Amino acid sequence: MQRLRGFLFCAAGCPTVARLQELGRVVKAGGAIRLLEYVRPHGTFQRIVARLWEPWISWAYGASFDWRTAKHVPKVGLELVEAHFVVPDLIKLISARAATRGCHGSTSEPA
Repeated sequence: MQRLRGFLFCAAGCPTVARLQELGRVVKAGGAIRLLEYVRPHGTFQRIVARLWEPWISWAYGASFDWRTAKHVPKVGLELVEAHFVVPDLIKLISARAATRGCHGSTSEPA
C-alpha cells in the first residue's frame, strides 16, 4: 500500500505503539502515512469545551484527547515528516513515512 490515511486514530482502541507498528507493516516501504488526531486544547475556552465533550466521546467512540501519537512515531521505526494543526489547538495532521526495508523485507535501522 503506497499511502494510508486515517482519521480518529484516537478511537482505534488498542495502544498507540501497536497501531503505529501495524501501519508501518502494511504500508509500502517509503509510503506516506497521514493521520488526523484530536488533541487536548491549550486555550481556556477550547479546553473547557473539550472537558465537557470528553465523557461522551469516550463513551460513544472510545476516543481520548491524550494519545500523543506524534511522539510515538519514531519509536516504531517510522519517520516523522511533520506534525501541525489543521484546526487550531484541536486537530493535528501527522505525516509520517514507512521505513525502507532491506533485501529480505526487514526494516532498516539507522546505525
